[in-house]
Amino acid sequence: MNLDEFEKKMGAVPRREIPGAWREQILGPLRHQEVAPAIAWWRQWLWPHPTAWAGLAVIWLAIFALHFAAAPEPVAPFAALTKPAPEMLQAFEDRIRLMAELSPESPRERAPSPADRPRSCRSSAEVAV
Repeated sequence: MNLDEFEKKMGAVPRREIPGAWREQILGPLRHQEVAPAIAWWRQWLWPHPTAWAGLAVIWLAIFALHFAAAPEPVAPFAALTKPAPEMLQAFEDRIRLMAELSPESPRERAPSPADRPRSCRSSAEVAV
């Protein structure tokens, strides 16, 4: 039996109504169920107004479109990996030289910083023994 024959046989069968008692037993609890008052007000306001839903969707789409249109262009990831210009390197070297000339003490005359000290708790005299 192919599909067309089945449809013809089903079309010939008369339709029967669902008994009223069954209908009330199935749909009754849904009809008598009360909606919470906090939910009821927005359902009553929005449900009969499908244009409100459509308007809300259009507003959200416009917000997303404006957000992505206003986003700055991404920086190329390879831009940070390029070598600095020779003029920039020369300027850094000149600055280091000038800072060394203007510094009142040489790097060897300054006191050692905590990073220069040994990290061990033992003193250097104990290590030599």
